[in-house]
Amino acid sequence: MKKVIYIFSAVVIGFFVACSAVSAKKKDTNKEPVVFDLTNKLIQEIHYNQQSLNDEFSKNVFDAFLESADPNKRFLLSKDIELLSKMKFQLDDAIKGKDLTFFNQYVGIIEKRESMCKKIIETILTEPIPIDSKDSIELDSDKYNYVDSKKELSERWTAYIQSRVINELYFAIKNQEENDTVPQKSIQELEKESREKVGGRIKDWFNRLEQMERADRFSIFMNALLSVYGPHTSYFPPKDKEDFDISMSGKLEGIGATLTVKDGYIKVSKVIAGSASWKQGELEEGDLITAVAQGDSVPVDVVNMRLDKAVRLIRGPKGTEVKLTVKKVNGTIRVIPIIRDVVIIEETYAKSLVIKEKGDSINFGYIHLGSFYAEFGKRNGKRCSIDVLKQIEALKSSQVEGIILDLRSNGGGSLSDAVDMVGYFIKTGPVVQVDGAGQPAQSYKDKDPEQQFKKPLVVMVNEFSASASEIFAAAIQDYGRGVIVGSNTFGKGTVQRFFPLNDIMPMGSREEDYGALKQTIAKFFRINGGATQLKGVQPDVELPSIYQYIDVGEKEYDYALPWSSIPPASYSTYSNNYDLDALNANSQSRLDTSTYFRSVIKNAKAIKISNDITKLPLGLKQYQAYKKERKEMNDESEVKEVVIDDIIIDFNKLDAFTAQTDTILKTRLKKFKENTEKDHYVRESLRVLSEIVKK
Repeated sequence: MKKVIYIFSAVVIGFFVACSAVSAKKKDTNKEPVVFDLTNKLIQEIHYNQQSLNDEFSKNVFDAFLESADPNKRFLLSKDIELLSKMKFQLDDAIKGKDLTFFNQYVGIIEKRESMCKKIIETILTEPIPIDSKDSIELDSDKYNYVDSKKELSERWTAYIQSRVINELYFAIKNQEENDTVPQKSIQELEKESREKVGGRIKDWFNRLEQMERADRFSIFMNALLSVYGPHTSYFPPKDKEDFDISMSGKLEGIGATLTVKDGYIKVSKVIAGSASWKQGELEEGDLITAVAQGDSVPVDVVNMRLDKAVRLIRGPKGTEVKLTVKKVNGTIRVIPIIRDVVIIEETYAKSLVIKEKGDSINFGYIHLGSFYAEFGKRNGKRCSIDVLKQIEALKSSQVEGIILDLRSNGGGSLSDAVDMVGYFIKTGPVVQVDGAGQPAQSYKDKDPEQQFKKPLVVMVNEFSASASEIFAAAIQDYGRGVIVGSNTFGKGTVQRFFPLNDIMPMGSREEDYGALKQTIAKFFRINGGATQLKGVQPDVELPSIYQYIDVGEKEYDYALPWSSIPPASYSTYSNNYDLDALNANSQSRLDTSTYFRSVIKNAKAIKISNDITKLPLGLKQYQAYKKERKEMNDESEVKEVVIDDIIIDFNKLDAFTAQTDTILKTRLKKFKENTEKDHYVRESLRVLSEIVKK
């Protein structure tokens, strides 16, 4: 009887899902003109970088969309481009007339081409690849055109699949040669296995393509259009806005596990320490989630479901129960009940250590800040500025004589928290100037006359320190309040704000969530008058980086806003007793004799060479020769693992006390400490800070 009930339930669920899908598709289609119209009206009224809706704008949108929709030119034919090109110079008129004909044409074409390409690939994978080919594949799509026929498209896919199979075959042969315990197989057998592996991956990829909804394609279209205004202007469907809010707050409510997709299954790749899953104890890395139930409700099958949809079933409010049907590594099936809780994305939160050179009695502080997080609109919500102040106080109790603030790879976040944090190191004054569209530039000031930390400061930055990180570093540099150490920052000097589209809908039309528009409303300027946009912040003491010979940052974007300047704000610099030229010279002397940093420069040059290679051989012997050459270069230029044995790192007094009874905190701090002990950039920053203090 149970079996009959299960089958009946499955049919009912399937029917419900199918009906819902049809209904959702219709709803999405109905929403598109509304989103299209509201977004374009809003951006034309408020965006900082106003555009003239003309033929040039239309062409830019067209080109940006093709780049997003078929970046490798493996789906669309030249006749498709020719058909779509009929509206190449009419998209500006389409915006004015709320006309989605171009998008509708594209959807019809791409769905047809994806189906056609799937069949082409299935045919290609049935035959062995020619391992003695003398051909090569071009990887840079800017160097080739769209093909004219199905036959040419098949040839392009054949080359791509061949490159993937040759790569897989290379590693299979290498593994067989290096491992005597592996059963020895012929080249033909290994080629067949390699082809099957590649085929499985491509099949998974096409399964995900087939799960693409019209709404996903509409988002691609909208974001191509918006990218012409600037790289940080985007349309966020409701689900994407939720993910952005999570990244800003550093926390979410759920089970506390990192999930991936493997062969159609939702796979647990990591269980976060201290999370609900970790506390429950039954969910493990490698588990495959096959179904999800909310409390005692009917489980929903998540096999072959899109990851983002499965994640939304698993996430939920703190205190609610979710039941996961899980296939264990040993093949057993288990239902695991988990009470959801707040999951802390720990790596973003401020944390600190006490650090000093061996043989030295002077303590220094080290604070790591992964992002300028803030829970906006939430009373007593997490804010990075408050957490950083707590770390400063904890370090002061450890009698530190200077602080290193690490903003490497910190992509920014809350502007107000960046202003507050600068205020901890200065008495009072302007921190940043913000120039809005059609408005005079406004200074954001620290108005608190208290200076929380008066001793020397070093700020660590790199190519991925952006936005609020650049505001902080620029202000500290302009005031002469500290020394910036590292590499040139990202160069994102624009201000974005979210505008929920529902807020401008008529009152009777707000049942649906129409998503939000993130658009650039202003530009940041340093207090010295220069923009951080495009140029970023140049460090006072520059350290080698593996990215130093390639383009990284804002300058990579096609429609990045230009650098500009405005009059400087009124401010007074701090007097200091260090000489930047001397600090640089002394640091350079150490770098010149550093095995680690010399290897970083070698590695950077190797990355540049690799970055410039756009062709790969498709024959096995040629590919083996290419890999051998690359391995020799990589081995020679590999960043050396050099043990650091001349610094001592410990917890600050407050953390050391709390960790005695908090095992989760102790585990996290131990990992943080171990990673810092291996970090040569922290070590060099400590030497710079020590030199300032001892001057």
